[in-house]
Amino acid sequence: MNRLQQRTMAIILVSCFSASLAVAQEGPVSSLAQRNMLVAPGQPNPYASGMMQSMNWQHRELPPPKVLKEKSIIHIQVDEKAQMKSDGGLDRRKIGSYTSILTDWLKIVDMKSLKPQTQADGDQTIAGTLNKLFRAEGDLETNESLKFQIAATVSEVLPNGNLKL
Repeated sequence: MNRLQQRTMAIILVSCFSASLAVAQEGPVSSLAQRNMLVAPGQPNPYASGMMQSMNWQHRELPPPKVLKEKSIIHIQVDEKAQMKSDGGLDRRKIGSYTSILTDWLKIVDMKSLKPQTQADGDQTIAGTLNKLFRAEGDLETNESLKFQIAATVSEVLPNGNLKL
C-alpha cells in the first residue's frame, strides 16, 4: 500500500470509530428505546428521524407490538415438567425358637408309602431355632412432562393492560 491508500484507510477507520462512539454515548438504538426515549423540547430526536439507522451497521428495527382487542385470538403455550427421585431400604431379621412334642410317629415303607408307628423308647420332644434375614432395596425415579397449546379469545382489555380471556 502506498501512503495515500494508508491515509485514506486511516481516515475511514477514524470516522467509523468516532461515529460508533457517538452512537454508544447517545444511548440505545432499538425501536422500543426510540419510542420511549425522552428528548428535550425543541431538540430533534435522532432515533425517531432515522439518522441512527444510517450511522449504525448493527441497527435493526423491531416489529411494532401486536395490538390486542376484544375478539382477538391468542395462543397460550403450557410446558409443565416434574421430576421425582426416591430411594429406600429395608432390613428385617427374625429370630425364633420352638419346642414341640411329637404325638404321632410315622414309618416309611419301601419309600412308597407312610404308615403310623408307635415309639417304644425315647423322648418325644423336638427343639430347634429359626433365623431369618430379609433385605430389600429400591430406587424409583419418575419424570413427567405436560406440553400443550390452547387458543383463547380476548373478552375484555382492562385499563391496566391485563386481558380477560
